[in-house]
This record gives sequence, structure tokens and C-alpha cells, in this order.
Amino acid sequence: MVLKFRLLTIAGASVVGWVCWLAILFLVDPARANALTFTGFYLSLLVALTATLWLLGFSLRMWLTRQEFVFRNLTVSFRQAVISAALVALLLLLQANRLLAWWHALLLVLLAVGLELFFHTTRPGRRSP
Repeated sequence: MVLKFRLLTIAGASVVGWVCWLAILFLVDPARANALTFTGFYLSLLVALTATLWLLGFSLRMWLTRQEFVFRNLTVSFRQAVISAALVALLLLLQANRLLAWWHALLLVLLAVGLELFFHTTRPGRRSP
């Protein structure tokens, strides 16, 4: 019951994020938009992508592994969704400011992969010598 409520909450956040992002995308003139509008654009995109990728990652992980540790899958999926959504939002922000080059994208992707590998190799409750 708790898992179902969490998944419905995540799905609701995803819908709200996509509706806000689409509203900003189609209803706001970018030539007359201020910094607050652009902040709302990128934050709503970040929320929408995070929630959507979280649900997709969790569903795929549960379908492929069929593990009993459901909440561990939920946390791992959330972490990967946040890293992926932040990567996409950062790449779009750099591109909007005409600062994106292929080596910037490559470095950011390598940073995201390195961050995920760091979290994957360090487990909570395990101390290093």
C-alpha cells in the first residue's frame, strides 16, 4: 500500500511537471521572458524528467530483476533519474547559452557516469579501512 501511494505520488509529480513545462514552452515568448521564467522552465523540466525517469527506471528494474527489495530499487532508480535529468537540463542550459561543445557534453556524461559508479561502489553502512 505504501509503495502504491509513493508510485502514484511520483506519477502525479511527473504529470504536474510536464504540464508546467509545456505551459511555459507554448505560452511564454522567450524574447520577452525574464530569468524567473527560464528558471521555471528548467526546474519544471528537471522535475518532469526526474519523475518520469524514476518511474521508468523502477518499472524496468522490477520487471528485469524481480527482486524482493523493492525500496532499494526505488532509491537506486531515484538516484539514477536525478543524475540523468540533471545532465539533460544542464546540457540544454549550456546549449541555450551557446556554450555547449562536444567535449563539454562528453565531460558531463563522464562526470555523471563517474558519480553513479561512486554511489554504486560505496554502500551505506560499509566503512573503508
